Amino acid sequence: MKEDKELYKEFVEGRKEALNELMIRYRNEIIYFIHKFVNDYQAAEDLSQEVFVYLLQHKEIYDFKFQFRTYLYMIAKSRAYNYMKARRKIFFLEDNADNIYNEISDVEEEIFKNSECAMVRDAMRKLKKEYHMAIYLVDLNGLSYEETGTIMGKSISQVKALVHNARKRLKVFLEKEISKEVEHNEINGRIH
Repeated sequence: MKEDKELYKEFVEGRKEALNELMIRYRNEIIYFIHKFVNDYQAAEDLSQEVFVYLLQHKEIYDFKFQFRTYLYMIAKSRAYNYMKARRKIFFLEDNADNIYNEISDVEEEIFKNSECAMVRDAMRKLKKEYHMAIYLVDLNGLSYEETGTIMGKSISQVKALVHNARKRLKVFLEKEISKEVEHNEINGRIH
């Protein structure tokens, strides 16, 4: 599989199929990422298309010394903020996280397919939005602390602290869920 930068370079040089490959590679990630800001799956799909249209229209802007994925997430974040500003529903990573995870998107379901993953998904929804975003970018998407900091507007040390605290909270939530499941199984085992 070709590296992102190599595909983007081919796209800049005129091979439009290279952009299609990048779209296929990142479409679901970008939809999921935007959805966490706008809390509207349809809008997230539309905005993800805008991200790739932006790449198409401004292909010369990308600086190859930066990771392509980080650049893509920055465009996505910008599109999400613009969307929210237009509707006067501005949510910041630190604020109003209580109701943001009510809707389950198709993309999220695809990422968390089996029951153990569903348990992780449910536990992640209990995290503060900032924690959820940090875990999503670092652990699920494999971005570096630096890349995550760029996307979230945080320093590397702040991102490390967010990820550390998020993992601790996630562990607590998962331990509670596992103990509930074990207890439930023990009760059902005695009944049968």
